[in-house]
Amino acid sequence: LLVAMCVFLAPAAVLGTSVKMDFLPLANVRTDPLLNPTCLSDHVHTYYGANASLRPETTYEEMRAATGNSGNVEENKSLYWHPAVYKFDAATGLYSLVPIWFTSAYYVWETGSTTAFPDGFNMIARASNAKSRVEWECVGPSPCARSDCTTTSSHFPATACAELEVSFVFPTCWDGVNLVSVDMESHVSYDTTAEGRFD
Repeated sequence: LLVAMCVFLAPAAVLGTSVKMDFLPLANVRTDPLLNPTCLSDHVHTYYGANASLRPETTYEEMRAATGNSGNVEENKSLYWHPAVYKFDAATGLYSLVPIWFTSAYYVWETGSTTAFPDGFNMIARASNAKSRVEWECVGPSPCARSDCTTTSSHFPATACAELEVSFVFPTCWDGVNLVSVDMESHVSYDTTAEGRFD
């Protein structure tokens, strides 16, 4: 009989902790409940998370009532989305939706001094904000198989990638009052410390 035992000791002072949640895509839909809650969006989004209706007017209550989600944390009733990614074929002039394998959400917080966002809280992170620190990584680059692989994007490579990883940071601070703001950004901000440890 072989018995293995692992003991994990916590350090004397833990500054922060984190959790990672993985999600499969729910759907690609031309809606954005935050910016266009009364009509269709001007572009398609890929959704992850709460298995709620993806109509433009989807509400917090509908997400809380969802009977499942596309992630690995059953209790997470959040809904995440980003603009859908398309591949352009210069030879045919056609755009095709790129299949997304999965997405991950990482939550990092300072131990003992963090407050959860309240019920009904909404926010948006935009790549145009330098503090979002958007990074693109082409994992396993290889020659492009299409006849024309030129790109006008500074983010998408002109090569094939076994996997294209995109990461960005959401704001970590909230004004403590407003659940939303007109632009979905003014009521939140990025960490103001010099280290930016939790951004």
